[in-house]
Amino acid sequence: MRTNTYNTILFLVATLFLSVSTLHAAVLSFESTVPSGWTTTNGGNLTISQDKAKLGSSSLCWQWSAGSVLTAPESTIQSTSSDNNGGITVWIYNTIASDASITISFHTASGESKCSMPFKLNYQGWRCLWARYREDMGLANAAKGTITTMKITAPSSGSGRSILITSNL
Repeated sequence: MRTNTYNTILFLVATLFLSVSTLHAAVLSFESTVPSGWTTTNGGNLTISQDKAKLGSSSLCWQWSAGSVLTAPESTIQSTSSDNNGGITVWIYNTIASDASITISFHTASGESKCSMPFKLNYQGWRCLWARYREDMGLANAAKGTITTMKITAPSSGSGRSILITSNL
């Protein structure tokens, strides 16, 4: 098993749902363009790719470097965080197993982090992250309905190519 984070790691995030509640579920589509407002900081690049896809024919490709942050302001996050069962479902494909982790976190409009969780990259192939804001990521009841932005932080060392994919908005 290779654990060197300097190797290229390929994530495929298929069917990124911003809620586990069927009342607020929203599937993000990366079929044509990078969603408005989605950015990277501390290095990194976002593009649309047809290399891999789980649903549809395109994906969002995140070329990251150590400490890069992908920021995704999404209007559906605020309503799903109001729901007691709100959360995310993310399929991630990893080509090379590593001891590193990405961190998925949720923030208020002012940038204050309200909940987060690490996601280990110690596998090869597909893995699903299905997490509720409250039970799995520690969102306090008082913070329900206040989060507006998702951030995915790359491992603190290495670099890689990540592809987040979905379709059928």
